[in-house]
Amino acid sequence: MFIRFRTYPHRNGQRTLEVSLQHSVWHKDKSQPRAQYLAYLGSIRVERLPMEAACRTFWERALAKLDTVELEKRQRTRLERALAARIPRPAKVVPLDAEEQRRRYWARQWAQSAKRAQRQHRA
Repeated sequence: MFIRFRTYPHRNGQRTLEVSLQHSVWHKDKSQPRAQYLAYLGSIRVERLPMEAACRTFWERALAKLDTVELEKRQRTRLERALAARIPRPAKVVPLDAEEQRRRYWARQWAQSAKRAQRQHRA
């Protein structure tokens, strides 16, 4: 099992780092290993990597996703180290439960729609 990091550019010049959990599977027809997707762990803007709040949010979600995958303690430690090598881990990170994730999501959605309505009202 391993962590795959992919960077995607945006039109505005920023880049997003997407992280997924994968493992190698032997491909019978082509006689070589292939990466098989297991779980999406999250994404973060590369420009926000120095910001502790962005890293904390990423880590909370990534740990919650890793909890859903059955891993041995040794494997999980190795995967978390691989993540920490690319994305700084804040001091105390507690995985969010599903209810807290849902609450934060809808709070962000509400704030964004309020901003949009405010902009439309000004125009």
